[in-house]
Amino acid sequence: MAVVHQAGAIVVRREGDDLLVLLVTARREASHWLFPKGHIEPGESVEEAATREAHEEAGVRGTVIARIGSLSYRFGPDTYVVQHVLLGTDERGSPREGRRLAWCRYEEALQRLTFEDARTLLTSAWPLVQ
Repeated sequence: MAVVHQAGAIVVRREGDDLLVLLVTARREASHWLFPKGHIEPGESVEEAATREAHEEAGVRGTVIARIGSLSYRFGPDTYVVQHVLLGTDERGSPREGRRLAWCRYEEALQRLTFEDARTLLTSAWPLVQ
């Protein structure tokens, strides 16, 4: 049993008067909607890893706004700890790595996110982008 550290990105962009949140589907379970996330490379900061993961999974490059908080979950024998960073972007991105992506308004993102702890994280991050 190991603890695996990862970085995640809550990516937001403005479209007219709307503020949109980026969601992607999970690679292992295509019906799960979540934030881009993945491993932290040796020597990479959480912010650098989150920015890289957003680009690898959704084709967007963003600017760090703030660190948000962390989520943890079990997968097999391991515990994953994912530290999330709030990123701002002007890019629309494109689906990558066999994933789908969606830009959602806040309420839609809360409904679409598969996991309750991700909804809680988005709720806590939202005042920082208003």
